[in-house]
Amino acid sequence: MANVYNFFKFLEDKAGKELPVIAKIRYAPETLGTDHIDLPKHLIISNTQLKSLLNNLTVPDLLYIIDTPLEALPENLTVNGELIISNTKITELPDTLKVSGGIAIINTPLQTIPNNFKTQSGLLIQNVPLRVLPDNLHVGGALLLERTEVDDIPNGLKVGGHFTIKQSPLRQKYTEEQITKMIVDRGGFVKLGVKIE
Repeated sequence: MANVYNFFKFLEDKAGKELPVIAKIRYAPETLGTDHIDLPKHLIISNTQLKSLLNNLTVPDLLYIIDTPLEALPENLTVNGELIISNTKITELPDTLKVSGGIAIINTPLQTIPNNFKTQSGLLIQNVPLRVLPDNLHVGGALLLERTEVDDIPNGLKVGGHFTIKQSPLRQKYTEEQITKMIVDRGGFVKLGVKIE
């Protein structure tokens, strides 16, 4: 990693051009500072040793965080597109997170989603130890729970698409009809129905 950073640094020194933001994020995050950062439209953070990101980041479109030991998402993170989190050490989503596209959280030790969390599109939670969905969770598209520990329905769950449950305690405890009734009885709705697979 040091050789790649040294190469970029050499180019910066010789050409007089600043290091690309993605190179700073990947190889020298301590050089980012705290000022506004012009991020690329698609920010892919993959196979790095990065453990944190700066607060108040706005990603113009897609943010992929994959195979990286990132321990937490920054406060006031805004993603104007999709957010994909896979194989990280993230255990909770901050209540200041704003995502206009879909969210996928895969193979990550997620344990907490804040109450009143909203996403305008779909939410995929796969192979995570999450036990509880938050009250007043609002998913604009489909909600898919696969290989989680979720075993109950929260108050005020609103799903704009299908709610699909795979390999989850909910699947073993309740039928599709029982889950649908619990959602409605607790002040929520699922627009396109519940599926247990």
